[in-house]
Amino acid sequence: MKNKAGIAFIVTLICLTGFFFQKVHAQEKWNPAQTEILKIVNDYYAAFAKGDIKAYLAYIHPDFEGWNNKAPLPRKKEQIEKMANAFFQGNKVISFSLTPLSIKTYGTMAFMHYTFSIDIEGKDGKRSIMAGRSTDILVKQDSHWLIVGDHNEEK
Repeated sequence: MKNKAGIAFIVTLICLTGFFFQKVHAQEKWNPAQTEILKIVNDYYAAFAKGDIKAYLAYIHPDFEGWNNKAPLPRKKEQIEKMANAFFQGNKVISFSLTPLSIKTYGTMAFMHYTFSIDIEGKDGKRSIMAGRSTDILVKQDSHWLIVGDHNEEK
């Protein structure tokens, strides 16, 4: 019986340590290069939220490939454009929020792990929240950062 209690204590301690590490990690201060990546990701979400599909797509690299956990295969930029156009046929974004968890930059390559929440109003007036976590991979091309890949998981 003591052994089971000891194991339960250790598992609880490990879980709490992971929880506290994530909270501290998510609140780190960003250096100028990381701040630039955070701004790019926020800006392309803002363009999407406004329904400005042209501006949104300008942040996406022509060779983009990304994968949503619900999709059987990765998607390309052309599919992103079709999905965005279909989305705005009956929906609008009320607001969005991003919580950066990790941002790494390596010269002309960067990635950002974050959680997201998007408040959506459907054509029927009903509101819903799309939330999850994502990783964006960016490359710097001609002095501009572009999203070349991503992976996201909706809750």
